[in-house]
Amino acid sequence: MTGHLFEMLPSLQVEKPARKPRDRELEKSVLPASGIRVVRGRTLKLCRLLLDWHDQAKPPFEHLDIPEVIPPKGVGENSLERALHIFFAVQYDGGRPSSVVYAGMRSLFQEHTATDVFGKDKKAFWELLETYMGREGIGRPIAMLWRNIEQLREVGDPRELFTTTKPNEIIDVARGLDGYSWGKAALLVKNYVKLGWIDVDNPHALPIKVDRHATRIFHGYGAIVTEPPGVYRRENLEKVIRLEIQRVTARHGLDPALLDDLLWVLGNQYCNENKIDFCNTQCSLDCSNRADISGGAWYVTNADVRKPATKLDLFD
Repeated sequence: MTGHLFEMLPSLQVEKPARKPRDRELEKSVLPASGIRVVRGRTLKLCRLLLDWHDQAKPPFEHLDIPEVIPPKGVGENSLERALHIFFAVQYDGGRPSSVVYAGMRSLFQEHTATDVFGKDKKAFWELLETYMGREGIGRPIAMLWRNIEQLREVGDPRELFTTTKPNEIIDVARGLDGYSWGKAALLVKNYVKLGWIDVDNPHALPIKVDRHATRIFHGYGAIVTEPPGVYRRENLEKVIRLEIQRVTARHGLDPALLDDLLWVLGNQYCNENKIDFCNTQCSLDCSNRADISGGAWYVTNADVRKPATKLDLFD
């Protein structure tokens, strides 16, 4: 479903995504984080490749279709409604298609002012969110948003929360919000920095969100390796990659916010094809595998879950 279609149907209910059952046997075989190793030089090569492809408008970077950068129609470029659109959507981001999340929030703030949203009591606020985003579902975002709105009433604007200019401290401010994991905090901050709403004294050192796309790309490309291969906690892999990206972008003056967007676009548009033939013919990274994610919490690094193309695919 595209964002444009969703905007035409603002009251469409989003179904709750099904959770994968926990694999108890897999949990018993999880390996320690000490088995994750960075391959020095490989991250810099990967980052420069992606940035070069972007500069050359090489597919899939000829048009960066990033859901969160599309503002609600009719709101000011630096309006409170636009800031809240991103703030609310980030709370929902995760376990749902990004295009649907941001389109739903665009519809909400096209039809409701910030004053209207802040003025609602808990019951009305809950009903408003369910009208545009469906039943609460994974992560209890409405309950968390309500608690965060109560905090925001004191400052009036989420951008006013960020009074420090140090990259890691900015992330810590966002992590102080209810329900904001490391990833959500980094995603909110990245977008506010890109829009010029947060000052950062060293933007090259800004940490970014590392998601399943980035993790699969870094592992498949060989920027990180696991010794021995096997089952690793997702949070451990993501932390190693995040710190390595931060080290490389700070040292070499690269743009971490743009890299974050490029990794998401590559993963969303190419890696999600999940076919070896597609990787070999359409992508120049030459990844050795595509790690499996099990139960949302673990990566199985000794498996390649890509499928060969069917005969029908060859004629697409």
